[in-house]
Amino acid sequence: MTETGSAPNTQLSYVGAVCNAARKRLGAATAATFRGRSTPWNFALEDSARIAGALRKMGIAAGDRVAVLSANSDRYMLLYLAVPWVGGVIVPMNARWSAAESAFALDDCTPKVAFVSAETDAATLALFEVRGIEVIALDDTPQGGARSWSDVIAHDPIEDVGRAGTDLF
Repeated sequence: MTETGSAPNTQLSYVGAVCNAARKRLGAATAATFRGRSTPWNFALEDSARIAGALRKMGIAAGDRVAVLSANSDRYMLLYLAVPWVGGVIVPMNARWSAAESAFALDDCTPKVAFVSAETDAATLALFEVRGIEVIALDDTPQGGARSWSDVIAHDPIEDVGRAGTDLF
């Protein structure tokens, strides 16, 4: 029950349902823009499902952590939808952390995959590599051995696993 005594809206209780409702209501309206790219709501749903499909293929399952080291962007927003879509837990990392602080965070949260921006320095990229964390570039030009964003977004979409609310914590 909610504070007002009414039953919660279970139709919008998980990520895919929220995205689908936004797609139906807002359609071609802009969900996010970044550096000349524009993502409408009707594509955000499909892109999130495709990213979730890539994450599943990489072995991400319920409770697995996915790190993100980047400034805010349209693709970062999609990760906030896609990671719980597959049952994972998103771990935002601060791009201003020192290498030591990033190392501590990686050892603490133990992500299986990390999405990074082009601004990520070589020392920090090495922290992911030495821990065996797969790195995916959020930009169109991957650094070092990082997988490209286009490889991730090209996967087949999957059904939402239905995680939401306190189930995500």
